[in-house]
Amino acid sequence: MGMFDKLFGEAVKAINNAAEEIATDVAKDAIRKEFKEEIDAVQNAADRAAAAGHEEMRSTLSSEYVGSTSGFSWGDDMPAEENQYNFGGDYRAYFEKIFAEDFAGFAVDKEIPSKFPSRTIYRLSSGGSAALVVELLPDTSSTKKLRRECEAAGTPYVRFYHDHDGWWNTREYVRSRINKALGR
Repeated sequence: MGMFDKLFGEAVKAINNAAEEIATDVAKDAIRKEFKEEIDAVQNAADRAAAAGHEEMRSTLSSEYVGSTSGFSWGDDMPAEENQYNFGGDYRAYFEKIFAEDFAGFAVDKEIPSKFPSRTIYRLSSGGSAALVVELLPDTSSTKKLRRECEAAGTPYVRFYHDHDGWWNTREYVRSRINKALGR
């Protein structure tokens, strides 16, 4: 084994480092894509406000989110708005409160897979029909199985990472993503 390490040890280290860099770049691209949608939505709201003559609102929206280190439910500083970290309970209770208060017209079924206890799947239904699947995941998860199943069944799907550093899951962020997935 010592000879193998001497012959190939540096090459293996280089390959592992390259693989780690690629994985990091892929994760960064996914994060950029996620936040680009938020930034675009805020910019669109700011543009609509300006078109309606609300220059003060446009200025606030633009300076608060676009080009700053913190934004709509993400960043270094915890937002003052209710979020899963200042809620006072665990992340599941936080999301369940939002479902109960803001989506009261839907029946909500909860599933915690025994094989993956850090994941939670909520199925929202109305009139006995599936309306939306919400999945809460740790940020280390790369599973796409449930998302593909929902896509194949024609059921809207949205996921939230419950432990990603700097992602606050503010109430408005959660509501707006769920409403968007519901087509509202």
